[in-house]
Amino acid sequence: METDDAGLNFVKYVREVIGNHLVRIVLRTGQPGMIPEDTIVEKYDIDDYKTKTELTKVRIFTTVRTALRVYTALNRMYNMNSKLETEIKHSQKVEQALKFKSMQLENLISELKDTQLQLVQNEKMSALGQLVAGVAHEINNPVGFINGNLKPMHDYLDDIFSLIEVYQKEYPNPSEKIQYEIEEIDLDYLREDMQKLISSMKEGVIRIKEISKSLTTFSRGDLSNKVHFDIHEGLESTILILQHRLKVNPDRPEIKIIKEYSQISTIECYPGQLNQVFMNLLANAIDALEESNQGISFKDIENKNNFIKITTAAKENNIIIKISDNGNGMPPKILNQAFNYLFTTKPVGKGTGLGLSICRQIIEEKHHGKLLCDSEIGKGTTFIIDIPS
Repeated sequence: METDDAGLNFVKYVREVIGNHLVRIVLRTGQPGMIPEDTIVEKYDIDDYKTKTELTKVRIFTTVRTALRVYTALNRMYNMNSKLETEIKHSQKVEQALKFKSMQLENLISELKDTQLQLVQNEKMSALGQLVAGVAHEINNPVGFINGNLKPMHDYLDDIFSLIEVYQKEYPNPSEKIQYEIEEIDLDYLREDMQKLISSMKEGVIRIKEISKSLTTFSRGDLSNKVHFDIHEGLESTILILQHRLKVNPDRPEIKIIKEYSQISTIECYPGQLNQVFMNLLANAIDALEESNQGISFKDIENKNNFIKITTAAKENNIIIKISDNGNGMPPKILNQAFNYLFTTKPVGKGTGLGLSICRQIIEEKHHGKLLCDSEIGKGTTFIIDIPS
């Protein structure tokens, strides 16, 4: 742009000179704050106003795709209305035509809802995937540095203690000052405990590597085609990411994870999307258990023995995955609406009603499987994933 306001002048030309008010315009600026955002949107009749850092490749894709889908839907609606008007003029069955129009509009609304869900899912997983992958990458560098220095440090300490042993043999009668220092630092204990410290540090590094690997597994992006994926690997990475919510806290004991894994082969799927389903279902199970613990003492919760059970099995040409909890369960009225668009029983700010809707869409539309729910008051809830292998 030749000048700071060249972009705004171009928008003004499109709207006022050409008179085009249909085209969707998104401005990207490198000088945020120069003009208030609300002033830009209202005065120049634009659709969105983002900084260069905000308007990423993913957001550009989402914005363009949303605009195109809305245009397509509106165009279809317009064509449908024109066709119906012609039919009504040449037909005595006005009532049937109106019913047909209503049905078509309902289908169109349903299609728009599905599109919205898909766009929300794509952007959510893309943003989460980039964040998690970046964190995993940043973890790997310092962990590699620590791991690479542990062995030399171990060798150096061995050399130092070997030298001390030589001193003790060559000078068996140290001065009172040296003897005092040896007793003060407890040299024998220090030598023994130093080895334990290094071993503990090695275990810590291994643990961090496992967490980093799980983050990478969970955040892997999905290609246009399905790929072979180990279901158990996806479940394990999700459990590890949710570990902080499973640990004991001042309000309740640890939530135990019971695993009953069968020998199953890898399946062709979209791993990132399946991991999202696992994350939603496990997080919902934790929420259900925490809700069932409200108003109950720590001791009573301990006796109740909160757990989440994960079962996998191969059945003919399908893989069955069950995620169960021993919470309060759901009454039939709520169970019948559990997968409905925007339905949630959680307080405002804690639930969107999109989680289970997106899960069902991923399982049924993307993987041609089934997502079912079985619940009984006082006994808990089980989600069943049935997908082709």
